[in-house]
Amino acid sequence: YILLLGLLIGLLIPAVVIWIIMSLDVSVRGRKDIEELTTIPLLGEVPSVKGSDNNTLISDLATNDPIVEGFRIMRFNMGYLRCDTQVMLATSTTPRQGKSFISRNLAVILAMAGKKVLIIDADVRKGTLSRHSNQIVGLTTYLADEHTRLDEVVMKDGFQKGIDLLPAGPMPPNPSELLMSPRLDEMIAELRKRYDHILIDSTPLFAVADANIVNRVADMTLFIIRARMQHRDFLPELERMYRDNRFKNLAIVLNDVKGNDRHNGYGYGYGYG
Repeated sequence: YILLLGLLIGLLIPAVVIWIIMSLDVSVRGRKDIEELTTIPLLGEVPSVKGSDNNTLISDLATNDPIVEGFRIMRFNMGYLRCDTQVMLATSTTPRQGKSFISRNLAVILAMAGKKVLIIDADVRKGTLSRHSNQIVGLTTYLADEHTRLDEVVMKDGFQKGIDLLPAGPMPPNPSELLMSPRLDEMIAELRKRYDHILIDSTPLFAVADANIVNRVADMTLFIIRARMQHRDFLPELERMYRDNRFKNLAIVLNDVKGNDRHNGYGYGYGYG
């Protein structure tokens, strides 16, 4: 009886501790949380990067790496969406959700399929994608100066071979007003003729108004949610935005998903990694 009682107590204590930990965890952990609280399409799940290196490019990884497979599934799922995916805008609620990481690697996986791809760094306040660019002129230059031509600001193979880059350009004193310029609409209309896919890396949603302004030229909005960082209570608010059509063809990308948070495999549970 003493041994049996000790066994039951030994099982009960960790069970209670695990229950308390899970009750206090109010973050989005995986696909199940999104599917239970929203009706927004989930474009894909991206596994965690070893060492939390957000500068990782899938072109530098093995072809059977789970991260590469995650982006392949995203590319495949784009074919099921009932909307145009030529111009896609990436945003998030707050910084550090991984929107620039997703933008870069989605461009790479599309280029691997033989598509002509352009990345636009529309985060003109921070310019994350433009940091490794030696070009001074960029998006803000084109929007502010009507005499500047697209060929002067678009960097051929500026990101990597097969992917052109339009850097953010110098920081203007009025970034939001500049992005409201009709020249942005004219620029996107011209770029549609040149590229199969255009990826716009914009600002976080609740930091500044830039993402809402630029969204007018997009065909699709990628909302990046980082697992274990985004609060679950925000999902009903995101669902209201989706139903009110606040964003063009909103879809969620779940980033930094741990292996034990993935549900039903969806490409990872069947032998990948």
